[in-house]
Amino acid sequence: MVEQLQLVLSEPHASERRIPARVGAIERATFQHRLEETLGREIHRLTLTDNRVTMFSSKAHLDGRFELRIHAAFIDASDAVLEDVARCSVRGVKRDLRAASLERVRAFFDTLDLPEKERRVAEVDPQGKFFDLQDSFDRMNERYFDSEVQARVGWSQGRRSRRRRRRRVTVQLGSYVYEDHRIRIHPMLDAADVPLLVVDAVMHHEMVHAVLGGRVRAHGPEFRALERKFEGLAEAEGWLDEHLPRLIRRAERR
Repeated sequence: MVEQLQLVLSEPHASERRIPARVGAIERATFQHRLEETLGREIHRLTLTDNRVTMFSSKAHLDGRFELRIHAAFIDASDAVLEDVARCSVRGVKRDLRAASLERVRAFFDTLDLPEKERRVAEVDPQGKFFDLQDSFDRMNERYFDSEVQARVGWSQGRRSRRRRRRRVTVQLGSYVYEDHRIRIHPMLDAADVPLLVVDAVMHHEMVHAVLGGRVRAHGPEFRALERKFEGLAEAEGWLDEHLPRLIRRAERR
């Protein structure tokens, strides 16, 4: 569960700030204490990363445990920047305040003198034989998310692994990768007999993941409330309940 906060005044020039090459135990403990003071809650698990796509993310468990993943560069951030991180990591902050805080955090991150690092990101192709996922993404983005969701979309390679759920076999129809801001849709939906409504419903579902990030429990009440905004959700779910086993069998024969 994540959200965002306050004001960055004057920050050192990029050449004056570098991420710590190695974080010692005392430095780590001091940083965790600063974060806990700013967040107003205990951090049960703190993970320092060098992930330049996701600056930070958090997870709040039902039993009260709170986890935070954050780029090591924030160790040298000012209290104002950490307040902005905190505002991005708690509930109840107004959308415009959270957006302003995230903008300031990004501004801080852009000043960092980060070492070059090659990172391979698998390419995804949105154009299928029957459906263009980019078109679906753009329409859902404009209609339900004020065109604010940023993600790369494409068809996946098609996972053959299956799992049992409520006595029926199912597959993962879509996924959202937080680190790469990438949405992938299972290619079994790229078929002439699959309604566009179903493709849009799966796309919308993954875009809700993108909007909420690590702020909420996956598929919890807040997630479901946003998902229900999709018009035709019941119809799409009903179609999948009836036709998904057939789609799976067809995909397995390929």
